[in-house]
Amino acid sequence: MNRLQKYIYFTIGTIILGMGIALCVASGFGTDPLSVLVNGINYRTGISMSASNAIVCAAMILVGLVMDRKDVTLATVISLFASSIGISIMEAVLPQEPGLLARGIFMAAGICAYTFGTAMSQIPQIGYSTYDVFIYSLSNIFHTDTYHALRWIADGSFLIAGWILGGTAGFGTIVIVVCAGKFVEYWMKLLKH
Repeated sequence: MNRLQKYIYFTIGTIILGMGIALCVASGFGTDPLSVLVNGINYRTGISMSASNAIVCAAMILVGLVMDRKDVTLATVISLFASSIGISIMEAVLPQEPGLLARGIFMAAGICAYTFGTAMSQIPQIGYSTYDVFIYSLSNIFHTDTYHALRWIADGSFLIAGWILGGTAGFGTIVIVVCAGKFVEYWMKLLKH
């Protein structure tokens, strides 16, 4: 892959990641722990969801810059916009009030898309999404590069902080905390072959 192809691949991955987030939200069963934190900040401060998200993303980028500057690249900036595009695409096509079966399908498809997109964005090795910049910066603190372990730490922390602030979580959020890291590792292995 040349550099342009890597950026296209990364961008498609982060769009898919965003689509997964929107599917999880549409399910009503809970979304990713970072969204719980953003929701909690919005609830507690009255700052809009988009501004709350920008604050959290800026904080994660700052941690990444302090811990391991090389992981913050143009791809990190692209991920902010590409994931929003994915969310917008899904919001435009999903039904407003899905039935229970559809909601279950949305949750399962959302988790698959979210983790597949995350894995896809890591394959080109041109930098990380905002969330993965933060996750990989934790490896310097906890002295492990095992993705699922770092993911459990980050997801668990965001879930607890978001819940304390009044963010909403559900069964799907717990599934994401427990499974997302392992699913990303599975997709990474599959995509590399």
